[in-house]
Amino acid sequence: MKLLQRTSRYYLAFSAVAFLLTGLLLFSVLRYIIDDELDDQVADASVRLDAYLAQLPVVPDTFYQLDAVVTTAPIGRITKSFTFSDTSFFEPIEAELEPYRRVTYDREINGQPYRITVSRLKVESEDLIVVLFGVSMAFFGLFLLGIYVLNRYLSLRLWQPFLGALTQVQSFDVKSKTLPVFPPNDTEEFDRLNAALRSMTEKLRRDYHSLRQFADNASHELQTPLAIMRNQVDLMLQSADRNEADFAHLQHLSEALDRLKKLNQALLLLTRIDNDQYEQLEDIELAPLLRNKIEQLEAMLE
Repeated sequence: MKLLQRTSRYYLAFSAVAFLLTGLLLFSVLRYIIDDELDDQVADASVRLDAYLAQLPVVPDTFYQLDAVVTTAPIGRITKSFTFSDTSFFEPIEAELEPYRRVTYDREINGQPYRITVSRLKVESEDLIVVLFGVSMAFFGLFLLGIYVLNRYLSLRLWQPFLGALTQVQSFDVKSKTLPVFPPNDTEEFDRLNAALRSMTEKLRRDYHSLRQFADNASHELQTPLAIMRNQVDLMLQSADRNEADFAHLQHLSEALDRLKKLNQALLLLTRIDNDQYEQLEDIELAPLLRNKIEQLEAMLE
């Protein structure tokens, strides 16, 4: 997974959780504000309700007043002030339970204490909360989408120098005569990265050419002393005034010179390959070559 995708996922996860918590908090705050406003309205209407009940010859047990249900019950004495709570009533028209906000308080009506309960329908308030919550969540969703698109666009734009430097490093060949170009950047971190990459590639190319030059010079310079040593060993082997022990030592020395000569030839071959002196390239079948070598060494292998 790319770094930008991983970063965007973390941002989206954090934003989604933050928006969800914000939405729940907003829902709770809206419900509290609307319930508080509804309680104030019911409390203010209680004055007019008390005056209305005082005008009646008989206080009814239950009656309807606009969108509110009022119930009364005589009590011995007044003990309760305003108490607010939630309840629900079955609505025959809608054939379902509807939410109500209820306030209960004690009042003296025509010399008799009563406990009065006023239950007011909350459907409009609940619908308002749902609509506001839905609009807020839609706004948060669009905001989240905008943040994602903007973050992706800015990330690709801001990380473009890094991607360019990565492409230059991937295409860098130590054998090439040209060095990768890392242009200066306004971002301090990327500018330091480019400077480090520029210094590193220059050192790699310089060390490679120094090592190749050393190997080339060493392999060529070794040819002359090896030839002289080989010639001297051959002359000593041809001499007759040698005992058997000297001949054995000279034979071991001759074998060591042969191995050193082959090693030098291999070093020369590698140097020529690194110097691109073999321009003609062709595919070969390795199996026939191996079979030929095995046949040549069959007696020795036995």
